[in-house]
Amino acid sequence: MCSEWRCTVAKMSGALPIKCKLRSPSAVVQGRQRLGSEAMRQVFHQTQRLWHQDAEHPRWCGLQLLGVDGVVWRAPDTAENTEAFTKPITTAGESAWPMVRMVCQMELTSHLLIGAAMDKYSTN
Repeated sequence: MCSEWRCTVAKMSGALPIKCKLRSPSAVVQGRQRLGSEAMRQVFHQTQRLWHQDAEHPRWCGLQLLGVDGVVWRAPDTAENTEAFTKPITTAGESAWPMVRMVCQMELTSHLLIGAAMDKYSTN
């Protein structure tokens, strides 16, 4: 049986020449929790390098076409997330969930991410 992260990548992109079925959708979440954030960061950086290396992205005047975009989402309401990301204060009071702000850099023709950074909602 292959490792969970390989199954996840194979399911998402078909990039790896392996075949396996996930035991359950929660197996990915449990695997990610066991591995921790640094392992997930390494998987992200390794896969984005490989996907971009093999892609023949169009260029404009020899330049790679990149864009920056951001998103804010709710994180699970745990003490650890509240400490790391905080709950924003609104006119109605404190938010019910910790909020995470993410900014991404992507290649515009494929929409593949090149980089991403996450921080507190209050980070500008």
